[in-house]
Amino acid sequence: MEDMAELQDMHALLMSRVQSVVTACCEYRSSLEQYAYLYVEDRREVLRLFLLHGHVLTDHERKMNTPGSIPESPPTLDCFREQVDRYEKLYEEIQALQTVYVFHGWLRVDSSSMKAALLNTVNKWSSMFKQHLMEHVINSLSELEQFISDTGQGLEQHVEKGEYSALVGLLSHLLAVKSRQQTTDAMFEPIQQTIALLQDYGQELPDMVYKHLQVRPMNTRGLLSEQ
Repeated sequence: MEDMAELQDMHALLMSRVQSVVTACCEYRSSLEQYAYLYVEDRREVLRLFLLHGHVLTDHERKMNTPGSIPESPPTLDCFREQVDRYEKLYEEIQALQTVYVFHGWLRVDSSSMKAALLNTVNKWSSMFKQHLMEHVINSLSELEQFISDTGQGLEQHVEKGEYSALVGLLSHLLAVKSRQQTTDAMFEPIQQTIALLQDYGQELPDMVYKHLQVRPMNTRGLLSEQ
């Protein structure tokens, strides 16, 4: 009987210690729930709403997001910087997390895989905003290059007397150049600022971007002067 009582006491002590460890592990798990949104939220949808409203919507805003309920306001470059900085800071925070935990001196938890997965996910969020800016720069310069090429070819066409369709085509190119002038003149400074921001975060842009920036402003002014 004494042996049985001793076994019962040992069993009770063991279960108490197991329960204490389980509680500690649950508390540790709860401390990581603050990062759950990194997996739960749809990055594409977050970016879509960010581009539409100029900020990342709160849970309350998303629930009430009906047409016209939240003003549309395209994000500024500072808005992008704020988001990238947010994830850069979050990356550093997670990087500083302890990797190995020992609970109550006997249960060892290695969270290195979880930590690596979290860091990788944070990188995806940060890269999403930077990639959008990079694509904006590349697409803007590529579109301008195509415009200059197409319009330049159109302006080089020789119009014979009586060729009204050719004359109309030439005039349409001249009108396109004139209407594009203000937009073209205004686009280069914001693009330079965007490139500077990307460089601040160590992003490398294709060589064609820098070539476009050096050559295209001169080509554009030359094209406009041909009016």
